[in-house]
Amino acid sequence: ISVLAGRTPDIVRGISSGFVEIPLGGQYTSGVLSSAGIDGGNGGWPIFFGADPLAGQTLRAAFDEDQVLDDERNHTTEEVDFILVQ
Repeated sequence: ISVLAGRTPDIVRGISSGFVEIPLGGQYTSGVLSSAGIDGGNGGWPIFFGADPLAGQTLRAAFDEDQVLDDERNHTTEEVDFILVQ
């Protein structure tokens, strides 16, 4: 089993803004994401984005903001930790 662990740059944004693609340098099949911190006044969590978020040697991710304080899903950029396996 090959494992890749890392942290994205501070570029993963709210789900309303779409997703970002992080180049991985290899093909991975599964993994987990975790917040490296929370910027701004609203909470949230990182999510894999799309039907195949690890296709093409990239990680597609977004930050899904909670809707407790408001009804939109915009969010400032965040850093996201990840562990992926082949």
